[in-house]
Amino acid sequence: MPVYRTNNRLILPPALLGVTNVALGGGFLVWRAVQGTLAADVNVAGAATVALLGTFLAVVAFRLHYYRFDVTEKGLAVGATPRGYSTLLPWDEIERLDRFADPKRAREGFLVYHVVAGKRVVAFTSHLFPGHADLASLIAEHTDKSWTPRDR
Repeated sequence: MPVYRTNNRLILPPALLGVTNVALGGGFLVWRAVQGTLAADVNVAGAATVALLGTFLAVVAFRLHYYRFDVTEKGLAVGATPRGYSTLLPWDEIERLDRFADPKRAREGFLVYHVVAGKRVVAFTSHLFPGHADLASLIAEHTDKSWTPRDR
């Protein structure tokens, strides 16, 4: 069975922006520290903010890079960690399959899928996963349920 991974072209911009912000903000802070003029002023606060924002964007891109789905015989395996799969939703525990179009992005065909198993909800979108239709049909086949449209 194929493993469905996130679209790396969508992850690349936040990753590059994050690394650039960390380099610029952190570089400025290091430069001021080497000069001995590192003091609590507006420039240092701005550089620290830029570096923290860059760190946040880099972490988000890193986490999205490892977000993947694997359809196995036991269930739907969700991978969100570099070490492997973090969650396995057995096929018999899946109660509901919801699909809805985001009204703000209806023209783009942006679909959101929710797989509901008890209190656990796993979501994936059409833009983040290139093979979303194949993944949705495999999940529907294994659960013997159909995707129900839902109003947001």
